[in-house]
Formats: sequence, C-alpha cells, structure tokens
Amino acid sequence: MKKVLSFILSVVMLLSISAGMNINVFANEESDFRYIVNEKYATITGYFGDDTIVTIPSVIDGYPVVVIDDYAFYGYYSIRSVTIPDSVQYIGTMTFSHCDSLTYVSIGRNIKKINRDAFCTEP
Repeated sequence: MKKVLSFILSVVMLLSISAGMNINVFANEESDFRYIVNEKYATITGYFGDDTIVTIPSVIDGYPVVVIDDYAFYGYYSIRSVTIPDSVQYIGTMTFSHCDSLTYVSIGRNIKKINRDAFCTEP
C-alpha cells in the first residue's frame, strides 16, 4: 500500500511540475519558425528561413502567436519586409535588430508593447 501511495504521489508531483512548463516545439515541415507554446499562446523564438519577405503567422499549431521573443530575427540581413499579424501583442528586445535590409514593417493593431531596440540598426 505504501508503494502504491508513493507512486501516486510521485506521479501527481511530476504532473503538477510539468503542467506549468512551456513545451518546446521546433519548426515543422510547413514552418521556418522556431517557437514555444504554453497552454494559451505561442511565442516565436527564432527564424531559420531564407525568405526576404516574411509574414509572421497569426496561429501556430492551433495557438495564437502573441509574442515575438527577444532576438528572434536578430541579424537576418536578407529580410526586406515583415508583416506582423493582429494576434501579436509583444515584440521583444532587439527582435529585428541588425536586419539591415529591412525597409518595410507592417504591425498589427493589437500591439501593446515594443521593447527597446526592437528595430535597431546601430552597433
């Protein structure tokens, strides 16, 4: 009986610890974006595509894309244009910094915060 109770408690603790954790999901065959999802939304954490015109998806794996994380596109010199959907509310620090060819950005209407140097081109 003690072993069964100990096993049940261990499983409950493990589930309670992992329930609050983000799930890392790396780009699949249809996506050039690296991202994390939690129980409510997705965060873009990186990009490894080679498109010069980039459209951030509004939904990934059924989760709305709400955050573009710090440094997610940092140093992608070839990107010329970025379209950010209405689902995005936060753009992280230095997210598009040093994207030296970036000349056009369309930002959705639900943005709440653009962190410092998000579009910085200075060293």
